[in-house]
Amino acid sequence: MKLKEILTVPGMSGLFKMIATTKSGFIVESLTDGKRMPVSSTQRVSALGDIFIYRTSEEMPLADVFKKIKETDGEKLSISPKDNDENLKKYFKKLVPDFDFSKEEEKDGEESSVLNKDDQGKPAAKNFETNAPKADQHAKVTPVKLRKKV
Repeated sequence: MKLKEILTVPGMSGLFKMIATTKSGFIVESLTDGKRMPVSSTQRVSALGDIFIYRTSEEMPLADVFKKIKETDGEKLSISPKDNDENLKKYFKKLVPDFDFSKEEEKDGEESSVLNKDDQGKPAAKNFETNAPKADQHAKVTPVKLRKKV
């Protein structure tokens, strides 16, 4: 089976194979349990052959990542897919040394700013911006002149 034939469907766990097309989408079959289910044409479905890994130099096809895993581990993985995030990142960094982690680092920075604490160690209140006028700014009202009917 080719990677172009294996699909991921958001909202459904596991990988799927496309069986048939319908008027409103297509029918997929789960690779784990063989159950068939319809998928709407409006859902964003990705074929594994179309997925690329971001690196600092250029993008790398997912197929090449799978080849590297096979070269390093053979038929049996040296790490469990259910291992903790830190170990999985170290393993992946070993496979693809120039992997671009920049998006994730930005998210970590945003989360830490939200979790700031005040002087007593309590979580600090969040400041939200609104489009409402500030306390010292009041809405200006201009007088309206009415015309008399003649």
